[in-house]
Amino acid sequence: MKHNTLAISIGLILGTQVAYANPNGAQVIKGTATFSNPSTNVLNINNSRNAIINWQTFNIGKGQTTNFTQPSTTSSVLNRVISNNPSNILGNLNSNGRVFLINQHGILVGEGANINTSGFFGSTLNITDSDFLNGKLKFQGGGQGNLENQGYIRAGENGNVVLIAPNIENGGVIEVDNGNIILAAGKSITITSLENSSIEFEVTSAENQVTNLGKIIAKNGAASLFAGSLKHSGSIRASGLVQNADGSISLVATDHVEVSGSVDVSGEKGGHIEILGDVVDINDGANINASGISGGGEILIGGDQQGLNPDIVNATSTTITENAQVHADAIEEGDGGKVIVFAENDVHVHGEVTAKGGQTAGDGGFIETSGLKQLDITSVPDASAVNGEGGEWLIDPNNITLVNGTGFNIIGNPNFTTSGDSALLDVALVETALNAGNNVTISTGTAGTNLDVGNISIAADINKILGGNVSLTFNAHNNIIIDTLSSTTRNITSTSGILDVVFNADIDNTNGGAIYFETGFSTSFPINIDTNGGQLVSGGQVFVGGESIVNINNTQWDTFDSLDIDFFSTLTLDAGAGTLFLNTGNNLSGSGTVNADVF
Repeated sequence: MKHNTLAISIGLILGTQVAYANPNGAQVIKGTATFSNPSTNVLNINNSRNAIINWQTFNIGKGQTTNFTQPSTTSSVLNRVISNNPSNILGNLNSNGRVFLINQHGILVGEGANINTSGFFGSTLNITDSDFLNGKLKFQGGGQGNLENQGYIRAGENGNVVLIAPNIENGGVIEVDNGNIILAAGKSITITSLENSSIEFEVTSAENQVTNLGKIIAKNGAASLFAGSLKHSGSIRASGLVQNADGSISLVATDHVEVSGSVDVSGEKGGHIEILGDVVDINDGANINASGISGGGEILIGGDQQGLNPDIVNATSTTITENAQVHADAIEEGDGGKVIVFAENDVHVHGEVTAKGGQTAGDGGFIETSGLKQLDITSVPDASAVNGEGGEWLIDPNNITLVNGTGFNIIGNPNFTTSGDSALLDVALVETALNAGNNVTISTGTAGTNLDVGNISIAADINKILGGNVSLTFNAHNNIIIDTLSSTTRNITSTSGILDVVFNADIDNTNGGAIYFETGFSTSFPINIDTNGGQLVSGGQVFVGGESIVNINNTQWDTFDSLDIDFFSTLTLDAGAGTLFLNTGNNLSGSGTVNADVF
């Protein structure tokens, strides 16, 4: 068979000898290219490094194949469609190098299509010749069309797949090995680094959307989805399949992120997941997994720890629904990971959140659930450890009151709306966490627009009845108030294992906050604290109400930093079988009776 072969230099045009439904009407703008048709279904292109080719059409029909042969796997060829015809890739596109396809009127990779290159960059935004030649991934202009994949796009070893358009939908499979997958929806996008998926959105809006219904697989690599709005109901896996190789997945939107599919960075050790946006919804069916055989990974939902990471944009509202799962566990050995669920306004946690230690060895991890204005939790996070120390659950709103029952100043369902500043926490959730072996920390702050001053009020009994030794820590930006006004007795007790109780008022030394045993200073209801042999540690000035009785049973009460304990009116302080321990420099003032061993 005779093959048509033509060497083209700058300015020459390939005409109608190319088989229909393969790319047609080529003009080489930079470098050289050789085109041949070994059969009516195949177009072979041999191009120089960083060649630029303008096309009238760039289609590959079903059963058709286009092959780019390049000098090396790091070579690139830029293909730009200059007509108004969108690109329909329905057949096979192959290359040993990187292939750029720019078509401002749209790109469809259809069902049954295969793209197999060392790197594929598809965009309906333009890239200038100079930016391409200088390795600058800046895409802007054009973008009348969208980008859709229903086929199979694969980049070889250390390769990348990058899809850019105002709107992107993946219903097929995208796969890389030791590389990166980036789907970025916007109108002006710059990728400053493929290695860490650093994206600059110069122009984007809520209408710029990424929808993933299919599979995204980054073996020993990273997957990043960026958009104004993002919907994920398929599967994304970026696992570290070998030791010391951690996968990474980022789902980042400027407006709304909805996840109802799987996000998986599990492996030898759990990897890193970020799900960030103004509104973040982890819906029923979602499975967010950063567990690892030898240690849990890190999951950031709505923000980083206490919202203080300047590189992470905080959500205003974050929700995890009842049938959603979030896991950063150590499976066999090692410590549990880190899970942050954060929002500037309201956080709703109704699903399963865990950061457990390994079955054979390892401590529990760290879980934070922080809604600075409203906190709605009906499912207790689990940072316990079977063969190690329990981890920590941090609850971090502005004001918080521990109560019996629900009532979170939240109205509406399922579109929750805040109706007040103070958060109400059902004490049963705290007890369940303590009984399961979790250390629990409850903290307050004053971030965001609110009327709160950072108080913690304990208006319900806390009784630990199961499990081993754990701690319960209250870190208040302002005051800690043990409230007996609504009860004849306020109990903080343990009957199974030691419960260390720590009261830290004015935790950041800015507000002059204090610890108040009984508000109002007007009744004689007793406060009973029994740590079962543990410690009651108080940091901050302590005020004990008039005529009240504080029973410190089986407990060492340790105040530090030369603090004052002020007793108002008649007071009985009874340590029972315990010890009241006051460091040098502490003062007892006011009138009252102290029945204890005092040091």
